[in-house]
Amino acid sequence: MPVLIYFQLLVIWAQAEIALRQHVLFSMQFEPSFNVRLEQGILYLKNVSKNSAYNVFIGRILNSSGKPLPPDKWKKEIHTKRVIANLAPNQEVALCTFKHPESIIKEKFSIETLYSNQLGELRTFLIQILDPLFLSIIPEKRKNPGFLLTLFEDIYLCLKFLKYKK
Repeated sequence: MPVLIYFQLLVIWAQAEIALRQHVLFSMQFEPSFNVRLEQGILYLKNVSKNSAYNVFIGRILNSSGKPLPPDKWKKEIHTKRVIANLAPNQEVALCTFKHPESIIKEKFSIETLYSNQLGELRTFLIQILDPLFLSIIPEKRKNPGFLLTLFEDIYLCLKFLKYKK
């Protein structure tokens, strides 16, 4: 009997975690999508989704190894707006201006940009400038909520790995 109660509690726990994951998937529909381009030393950010982004600003500049640069160092090279209050759908704004864009490209800096979505949740993404024509946007990795389902997924992946290893 105690074993049956234990398994029932596990099922209830799993159902609660599934509900949390469904909430995460539901909230993803309110996330904006962005496009970036670099033209004549100006980095433009465009909202290409149907959702607005609020309070958009540059948080940090990261070097090629991913370590943040001190603000007093990068603020001399990069002129930014303090905060873009609202980035409406299909709106494009100048996110920042580089004094020496070639040094930014050569050093392979990443620009950490923060924004709030329609639900008021603070989100971040990285803009990597690898080449004047090749810029990439890397959204933050969101961890799935819950412990039990994550544990089951990890066990499943380990078993699959062991199966393929044989």
